Amino acid sequence: MFDFLVLFRAILKCIFPLQIQYESSKKFLAIAQAVPEFVDDDIDVYWITKKLYHLTEKYEEFIQVMVNAYRFL
Repeated sequence: MFDFLVLFRAILKCIFPLQIQYESSKKFLAIAQAVPEFVDDDIDVYWITKKLYHLTEKYEEFIQVMVNAYRFL
């Protein structure tokens, strides 16, 4: 079986040399490491990871507000 995360790490090291982009790639890798616990197929892992990553980027400020609100409960 192909090691999905090793490939992504190698690609991200080549494509994202800047710190800002590195922080972004760390988010992507964190999602990519969690998704295989729920999905077996590597292709599904990739697409679910990609969509979740884009959603977290799109709603990042709202997610931060929800996290902060939860802390004060």
